[in-house]
Amino acid sequence: MKQKRKWPIERSMMIAKENIALTALCGQIFERNRETISIKNARSAIPNLCSIVTATLELSAEKGFEAMSLRDLSARSRLSMGALYSYFDSKETLARMIILQLVHTTRQVLHPALEARPRSLENARTVISTYVQLTSLMPTWFVFALVDMAKSAPELRTSVLQTEEAIELFVFDALRDVLKTDETTHLSVLAMLVRSTLAAWASRPDVYIKRDIGADEFAGGVTLLLDLVTGGEEALDQAMRSIQEQRIKFIYGI
Repeated sequence: MKQKRKWPIERSMMIAKENIALTALCGQIFERNRETISIKNARSAIPNLCSIVTATLELSAEKGFEAMSLRDLSARSRLSMGALYSYFDSKETLARMIILQLVHTTRQVLHPALEARPRSLENARTVISTYVQLTSLMPTWFVFALVDMAKSAPELRTSVLQTEEAIELFVFDALRDVLKTDETTHLSVLAMLVRSTLAAWASRPDVYIKRDIGADEFAGGVTLLLDLVTGGEEALDQAMRSIQEQRIKFIYGI
């Protein structure tokens, strides 16, 4: 039986996997909202926040955030309505808590890569790989922010999209550095293409999972595009040989 690929963390990730675990994320939510959360005992509050966040992401994926009622959330999280109100005063507040934590984590992980200088092609690969690995570790969070919040809270979604904008600009600068051209229109199109490809990965991970495409394969495909654009015919020939080798391995199971 063919085993599903696991998504390892790229070495360029600047925080350990434990820091993206649900307990750690909810612990940070608790610390950020201590003043408004009425339960002050972290040992009690954090597990309940884990239940609330997990139930919210599940229900939102199943029926949409707008359609999710607090009664639905109470039943799924196994917390009473009164207990829920100990952590937030409305669905909008709950959504904000989740999105702001995603934004914080994304900045924490991606900031070192985005701040790398020079904005070279190699550093652009690191930025892309880091983002892909992060989204693969928090898929339900990104789907919630990018898809479910599109209508419910577009202003929150915008804060997540700023990361994609930063990646697009980084890729643009890297391409301009390598190609040494003043023709920025084509570079903008290529950078936008990379951004839209990453957005598709983050918002519809199920599409790639069904095709057994993991984070390493996807990031490799995106960075291969950059190599083809900047490497000329030699890079194209090398890419075609690599693709052919991968097809042979797939066909013969080797």
